[in-house]
Amino acid sequence: MSRYNRHRRDANHKDIVGRLRELGCSVRDLSQVGDHMGDIQIGMMGYDFPAEIKSPGEQLTHEQGEAHMAWRGATVVIFWSIQQVDAWVVDTRRRIINGCK
Repeated sequence: MSRYNRHRRDANHKDIVGRLRELGCSVRDLSQVGDHMGDIQIGMMGYDFPAEIKSPGEQLTHEQGEAHMAWRGATVVIFWSIQQVDAWVVDTRRRIINGCK
């Protein structure tokens, strides 16, 4: 499959990206890039976080899991719901402020 083929976005993609932006995060949509490396890049308080968006009940594909495990940067965050986004942003801000990203 060509890396330039359009990739399907999960049904909750727009809502999760919107919520991250409402909470003051920068979001770069990478869902059309491919390579199993996540759907978005989140910028918050000077740090970047790769993230995968999955519809409720969906799991990572084998290829996504392998790619995430092989990644040497920040751990790939996986979001299934708005509630997870809210909790992650609060926790991550607290960790950054306390010096333990």
